[in-house]
Amino acid sequence: MKDKEKNVLDQEIKRMVYKERNEKVEDQDKEEDKLSKLPTILGILMGLSIILGLVLSLLAVFNG
Repeated sequence: MKDKEKNVLDQEIKRMVYKERNEKVEDQDKEEDKLSKLPTILGILMGLSIILGLVLSLLAVFNG
């Protein structure tokens, strides 16, 4: 009888550990997705700042 209870508990523990590992992997994937978008966003912002700088310098030249 004890062996059956132990086997059932072992299986439940294995399921819990398996679920926990899957949740950790999913959380890591979500974080990696966020980090992979970061360089793209930074590149776009840098491009916009360069274009804005060029427009402002042209305005300064033609208005000056």
